[in-house]
Amino acid sequence: MKRKKKRKLKKSVKKLLILIPIIAVIAIVCIYGFALKDVSYSSDLQQYSAEEVKAYLNAKKIDNTLLFWIKNKIGKSENIDLFEEYTVKMQNPMKVKIISYEKKLKGYIKIYNSFYQVDEDGKVLKITAVKPKDIPIITGLDIKKASMYNVLETGNKGDIPALTNMFKELDAYKLKPKKIDINRNCEITMYIKDLKVQLGKNNNLDKKLSDFNDLYKNASKYKGTLNMKWVSTDGSYTLKKEQETTKSKNTKTKNNKK
Repeated sequence: MKRKKKRKLKKSVKKLLILIPIIAVIAIVCIYGFALKDVSYSSDLQQYSAEEVKAYLNAKKIDNTLLFWIKNKIGKSENIDLFEEYTVKMQNPMKVKIISYEKKLKGYIKIYNSFYQVDEDGKVLKITAVKPKDIPIITGLDIKKASMYNVLETGNKGDIPALTNMFKELDAYKLKPKKIDINRNCEITMYIKDLKVQLGKNNNLDKKLSDFNDLYKNASKYKGTLNMKWVSTDGSYTLKKEQETTKSKNTKTKNNKK
């Protein structure tokens, strides 16, 4: 009996000694043989280049083509801030093709000669030397730190909640301002066409922008300042029109929503 046990033990040890180097080789191949070196890329909005996508993957240490592809196939995709959805196709052991629906960049801040573009959460996802088109500039924020793939850090804890809420409501009503200003008191002002729209604090922003959306067609004919700092019970707000001369007068602007 003892001899049989010894023989079985020797066989087990031999099998283990054979398996260890095989497993080690497989592990080395998986790690180094599928190192992500190259990315080809196509998307709906085309806000990012293949190089920018690769830089993001590098920063987040998504560096294995096999693992990246498998996770995508089984519905356990890596969270990528640039995309709403994406598909990964393996083109060779060191290259993947990514097809995506991008998250739309919502606005930008200017620091010296660079433009820091942010998503709906206030996270910096792109920095360029060229002024972006079709998204508003954001002013008034006391920027403490702005870095890639991180939410803007400001001196006022209410700034980012106000900004993200503003983005959400602008999307809801498909409004496209050219500028959003948030001052030190966390009061929001929107510049759209020739109107300066004073929205006040972050509270009741949904109601204010709902009212503005209703009166926009009429108000947008004018150049001036629309006071919407407080919600009106009857939907009317004061528009201080700019005149060609130095004179100005106040007009009540009311939405026609029944």
